[in-house]
Amino acid sequence: MSSREGFLLSLMAIGLLMVGSPWLLDYSGNELAAISACGIGTLLMVPAMAALLGRQEIATGAALTLGAWSLLAPIVVGFATELPALTVHLIAGTASMLLAVASQDWRSQGPPEIRV
Repeated sequence: MSSREGFLLSLMAIGLLMVGSPWLLDYSGNELAAISACGIGTLLMVPAMAALLGRQEIATGAALTLGAWSLLAPIVVGFATELPALTVHLIAGTASMLLAVASQDWRSQGPPEIRV
């Protein structure tokens, strides 16, 4: 399995876990937290599927953006006191962003151009 495929499968797994987490961790009663988890999870899976069709940059950008939103959502949306939801959002956001950074092929880029 290539690193690209590993990245995409990992994004799909994070997305599936996010979608299922309100019921797995029993916070489905908190509608805002459940909607946030399901929305972020679904949105993580869509670009991963698009990347399977050759659009890797879409998946990377989406993973960074949705990861950042996942970290901020408990505070912005207002469910930071719901510990299971908070934990899932923080773990998924951090994992998504780390995977996106790790998936980049840093060797293919030349050194930055320095102009004097």
